[in-house]
Amino acid sequence: MTEYQRLRLQELADQYVRSRSKAGSISVAAACRAIRTVMPDCPLAEQDLEDQIFQAAMKHGHSVHLDGSLPMPGKGPNWPVGAFGS
Repeated sequence: MTEYQRLRLQELADQYVRSRSKAGSISVAAACRAIRTVMPDCPLAEQDLEDQIFQAAMKHGHSVHLDGSLPMPGKGPNWPVGAFGS
C-alpha cells in the first residue's frame, strides 16, 4: 500500500466517523461499504479495514457496532500485542 492510499483510507475512516456524530454507535459493516464505494480499489483486506474503522471510532469517542467480520476488536495485525487483553 502506498503512503497516499494509507493516508486516504485514514482520512475516509475519520470522515465517516465524524459524519456519524449523532449516531449512538458506528456500524463497522456500513462504514466498510461506504469506504469501498468511495475507494473501490481499497488495498486493505476486510479485517484490516475494520480495524482502521474501529480505531477511528475510538479516537473520536464513538462506540462501535461489531457487525462486520471482526470476531473481537484488536485481533487484526495492526493492533499492538496486549490490546484489549489479547
